[in-house]
Amino acid sequence: MPRAESYCMKMIRRDGGTASAIQARLVLAQILYDQKKYQQGVDELKRAEDEISKSREFGPSVHLVMAAGLEQLKKYRDAAQEYEKAAKRAQFDSDRQRYESMAARAYLTAGDTAKAKAMWTVLGADSKGTVAGEARVRLGELTAAAGQPQS
Repeated sequence: MPRAESYCMKMIRRDGGTASAIQARLVLAQILYDQKKYQQGVDELKRAEDEISKSREFGPSVHLVMAAGLEQLKKYRDAAQEYEKAAKRAQFDSDRQRYESMAARAYLTAGDTAKAKAMWTVLGADSKGTVAGEARVRLGELTAAAGQPQS
């Protein structure tokens, strides 16, 4: 792990601003996550936000990896926002819908039932959508949970 981490750091310094540097940051963040250094991995990705904003092909991936680290840190609302950023940068509807479903799950975990329900409602309305079935199930669960009497 230390050798891989060192190699990634060298590549980031040497190739800053290129696609290979962005890939190296993604790998470095994953290496840090594997060592349970979630905050360091998230910080590494945040340092590259200018590079990320210029990268059409890696932008969604960076936001997804950052969201995963934030979830490990139990920062679910922040993770949901990163999933939404990934969705906005997605090139394909199926990817956008998957990322939005991940955001809805993270919002629900954060305790923001209203935001999760709103997202699931939109996703469930598209009968041919990638996650429409799951969205309808999640909406059913939220509706059933809301209708159950408190004990």
